This record gives sequence, C-alpha cells and structure tokens, in this order.
Amino acid sequence: MKRATLAVLASLVAGCAAQPQTFEHRVRTGAPGWKAQPVAPAALDARIREAANEYQEHAPVLRYAQYDAALPADQNEYDQMAGHGVIVLSVFSQDPAELPPKYFVAVVGSEQFVLPLVFGARTPVTDPQVAHVFGVNRWDGIYEIPVQLFQRHAEIHIDFAKNREGFVLDRFSDSEESLLKNTGLRVSAPSRSSAPVEARMKLIEREYPGFLSSDGTQG
Repeated sequence: MKRATLAVLASLVAGCAAQPQTFEHRVRTGAPGWKAQPVAPAALDARIREAANEYQEHAPVLRYAQYDAALPADQNEYDQMAGHGVIVLSVFSQDPAELPPKYFVAVVGSEQFVLPLVFGARTPVTDPQVAHVFGVNRWDGIYEIPVQLFQRHAEIHIDFAKNREGFVLDRFSDSEESLLKNTGLRVSAPSRSSAPVEARMKLIEREYPGFLSSDGTQG
C-alpha cells in the first residue's frame, strides 16, 4: 500500500554546550519528498547515528530532535483516520529531567494545536557515538497530527518538561503543500479530535513495523 512519509529528516540542534550561541537554532535542511516504504526502528536509529556523526565536533549537544511523518495511504484511510496522520518523534536531552516533553505543538499564526500523544517511552541508547554526542537520555513518542496542517504552513514546536519551550523542529512550507496535493487526498479540517483507535493502530503497524508490540507498547 502507498506510504507517505517525510523523506528528508528535519532535525534541529539547540544549545550546544561548547558554542551555545552558534547552535541555538541550527536546522538541517534538504529537499522534502514522500516515500512509499515503511520505516522500522532500525531505520530511525540509523538516521540518529548519521546525525551524531554530523554533529560530533559539537558534542555534547544539549538537545536534539528528529521526526518522521506518515499520511493515510488513500482517501478511504484518510476518512477512517478522521483527517489525521501520525508523527514519530525522537528527542534527546543531556538533562533527563527534561524528558518526556511536556507538549508537542503545531502553530499557525495565532493558533496553537497541541498534538495528541498516542504512545511514548524512554529508549535505551546503546550506540557509543550517539551517547557521546546526544547523551544517554532518549525518548520516543507517536503523535497524531491533522493532515491539514501540512497545507497551512504550520510550525512544529517541542516544549520540554523544564528549561526549554518553543524548540522549533520544523516549518512546513509550499513544498509540503505541493507534495500533499500530489497524493490526491481531499484534505479538510479533521472530523474529530482524534482518529479511531483501530484505524490509527492499523496505520502505525503498517508504516512503522516493529515500533509497537501487539498490546500497543513499544516493541
């Protein structure tokens, strides 16, 4: 089945201990796209290792986050999901008290949308390079996101549990809007505040195989 996921990782480094001014807001950029392959935990780990190699000269990095977004496969699933997609968020902090994040927020102008958390858990950090650069405190979460926000040029923020709010992870642009149009989905405001559990679990299990076990906990 068709999978739509953000191909280019949007990742941001904030507050590097060695150069806190230089790296307060450094965004890794690239041409966005949509892929048709599922993303397993090993693929997410590989992206994190790649980022750790990129930022190793700035270790220890105080905070780091990356995400992967998945859309419904077709119009029928979009309707079953009540207009929602899902985002897998991985967050690191050198301070364990900052995790889990307090809120994951999408901002459009003066409007704020607190994205609902489906599942979250701390994840052991076993890769020495990742631990050296980003620390041993990692938290992964799955959130729902209204698909319409990709059209509305939303900015997504992380509010950590303490010390840091408004950590800007990404800003959706005309590129995301154009890519979304190419999926052929008829996008409108969500028909309910959250997707039905059965539809949501079906999407997550297909697009992120191995991330959750059969009982809905982390795999």
